[in-house]
Amino acid sequence: EDNYLKSKSVFRRRAYSIGSITNSRLNWKEDTTFLQSEELNRYMGGVIRHFEPLLMESKNYIESIVHRLIKSAKIPQDDYEIGCHQIRISAENDFNGYPAPEGFHRDGFDYIAIHCVSLNNVNGAISLVRPIDDEDHLLEHVLMPGQVMVLDDREVEHYVTPMTPKLPGAAHRDIFVITISHIKE
Repeated sequence: EDNYLKSKSVFRRRAYSIGSITNSRLNWKEDTTFLQSEELNRYMGGVIRHFEPLLMESKNYIESIVHRLIKSAKIPQDDYEIGCHQIRISAENDFNGYPAPEGFHRDGFDYIAIHCVSLNNVNGAISLVRPIDDEDHLLEHVLMPGQVMVLDDREVEHYVTPMTPKLPGAAHRDIFVITISHIKE
């Protein structure tokens, strides 16, 4: 469970790991600390958060995704710090799931990749992306299982609409959010 929610309903479960890519090799760290500034995250900025680490099978999966992303998304070959959030957002008849309770935001990295793993009985969860300085140009997309959305986090902000069950019962959306930043010397 994500113990940092400001809600009585537990609608988010989360694991997190960080690592670095040097010489094309991804090395995972033991640290699972995550911190964003209050400027970037009005909901939980300024709070040092600790999460359970990703399981090894998830880390192996993420490593293959990261290498493909860097090649296919034309992210410059370089050394990077990588963060990976494994997130399940849930909703039921009596509560909504909020993929982005902080509203439109940036994450504070060079690039982010949002990879949808699964959708089950989900209504909503529409990804919205817009340039930082132009709220009138809005891209809307429902991220389907297997799809990855890569964003230049320095240029755009993003949001995901609340979700509810399509049919009565439980609903969930599983994603990986991968953050990528150049290692600064």
